[in-house]
Amino acid sequence: MQIGSSANNKLIVGVLLAMPILAILLLQELSLVAMLGMLLIVTSAFVYQINWSKYVGFALIVSLFFSVEMPLFSGAAMSLPGEPLVVFLAAIGCYSLLNNFSADVADFKSQPLVWAVGSLILVWVLTTVLSTMAVVSTKYIAVNLVYILVAVYLFPKFYSSKEISLISILRILSYASLFFAVYAIINLLPYRFNPGAAAEIALPFFKDHTIFSATLSLLIPTFLLWRFIVKSPEKKDWLQPAVGMLLLVVLVISTSRAAWLSIIVAGGIFVFIKLNGGIKTILLFIVVSVSLVIWNWKSIESQLLINPYTSTSAEGGLQEQVLSVTNLSSDISNKERLNRWKSALRMASDKPFTGFGPGTYQFQYLPYQRESEMTYISVTNPFNTIVGRGGSAHSEYLLLLSESGIFGLLAWIGVQVALIISFLRIHRSRLSSQEKYLGLALFLGCITFTVHSLFNNYLNTVQFGITWWLLVGGLLFLAIKARKEEHAG
Repeated sequence: MQIGSSANNKLIVGVLLAMPILAILLLQELSLVAMLGMLLIVTSAFVYQINWSKYVGFALIVSLFFSVEMPLFSGAAMSLPGEPLVVFLAAIGCYSLLNNFSADVADFKSQPLVWAVGSLILVWVLTTVLSTMAVVSTKYIAVNLVYILVAVYLFPKFYSSKEISLISILRILSYASLFFAVYAIINLLPYRFNPGAAAEIALPFFKDHTIFSATLSLLIPTFLLWRFIVKSPEKKDWLQPAVGMLLLVVLVISTSRAAWLSIIVAGGIFVFIKLNGGIKTILLFIVVSVSLVIWNWKSIESQLLINPYTSTSAEGGLQEQVLSVTNLSSDISNKERLNRWKSALRMASDKPFTGFGPGTYQFQYLPYQRESEMTYISVTNPFNTIVGRGGSAHSEYLLLLSESGIFGLLAWIGVQVALIISFLRIHRSRLSSQEKYLGLALFLGCITFTVHSLFNNYLNTVQFGITWWLLVGGLLFLAIKARKEEHAG
């Protein structure tokens, strides 16, 4: 990374140092936080100047999946060591952004992903100003901004300056994934892989088996396509495809139905791309699918209303887990998800343009529940939830709609569209076949959450949030590289 002028650096450090000092003078009860902030600013400035940022980046990637949530003061909690490292890298990212602003603008201004993510951030900020719980919303967007700054901005800077390669980051994540695949199998083996024990699959590192399976889903396409991405005579390159296959097995025993669907959709898109499918193929598929649904609607309706299979059955196997997806009458997981979705829609009808504020759904949806739609796992007190019965809107789309209004929903959809555009630019570019396969793998990983986010929301969880934004940042890096090579040619 380039280092800015000495005068600029001194000015930046001086201004940032003044902020926590002012906080100490005005808000003495927050002096500890202010002192920690000052230490962060000084240390990150030093690390940036001596060009050691990459070592902090490596430390984050190595420890990311192994972070454990620990309680702090005033009921707060932090995932250690992941979240402190992310904050530290975000501070370094601020220095990089200030020192390379002109060059960054030149790279970013023509990238749809930058505009889409920027629009999402803008909506978050505006709806935080109008939030019903300003403190909650401020904390929520702060977490997400830190993740985005690190994974979408700083890491691509590492890649472009060759301080860290994208391949090395993915390789490290493959080793961590291998550990957790074995760890999950060992944890469930005493229970004979009973679905009722799925919650134990990755504790204490991943607090929920669905977050665990969603995170694995992001990486499976890259590992399965590894031999096309890294063409090397080194024997160790057989490991990543093997890890990909093992993760598929772990995904099955994790009993996360949304993760299964996301991988199936990603696989279908891969086949479609390799067969050079076009718009006509997509339209034909849609017409055939809709026709089949209409033709068999009575049978489908009866299956929805009369379905004995449940996802929570202690004796249920894989078949029962799959068939329970359409059980809307007695499956508690499905019924509670519907309860959350309907609550989100009612919230959106009350505040369609501003929403209730980022991060507020878990507090504000409670009075929007209807007694007839609630289940025995429904929450009535956000501060006294039973493990496994908490959660949020169970949909990133509806979460944004209820918290940031229609513009929040459109911004999230815009990010998904920008991912498609960026992939197509990479796919049609002059990049090498290996880089194009890497772009395809990252895109398919992102698509798993495009689908999964219909049913769950995990962006503010450090393991998942950083991993997903890293894939987005990787696509952005390749898209920028593709554009530069096109102009150079």
